Amino acid sequence: MTIHGSGAFSFTGWEEATYSEASEGSKLASAKVTNDFHGAIEGSGTLTYILVYLPDGKAVFTGYEQIVGSVGGRRGSFVLFHEGRVENATSPTDFVVTTNMTVVPGSGSGALAHLTGNGSFIGRHEDTETRYSFDYEIG
Repeated sequence: MTIHGSGAFSFTGWEEATYSEASEGSKLASAKVTNDFHGAIEGSGTLTYILVYLPDGKAVFTGYEQIVGSVGGRRGSFVLFHEGRVENATSPTDFVVTTNMTVVPGSGSGALAHLTGNGSFIGRHEDTETRYSFDYEIG
């Protein structure tokens, strides 16, 4: 049975570094991120993004986040695969991030060993917390 969950998370750390940039072209960067989750997911996440900043001011990214905590009151850990895009990526105050997340099959431990699910969020610069949705099953 699929459970429809939601909650919020806050970024507690963001360290980004450019590792390749073409003159008048795209830029490649990586970001190490930490998050605190509340709601359907309770716990801490450690995430690494690979980002492509495009010349038109947008960006696309993928990443993996390991979350240690609980889902629906069951404790353990699992990994989320992130895939998304950023509008106004070069603006420090006007960007919008749209992200889809999927539980990596087989990545769960403890009472989350058989967790499956997916979710999404939309984040904006002015948000102190980002709301997420998360639909899941625990086998």
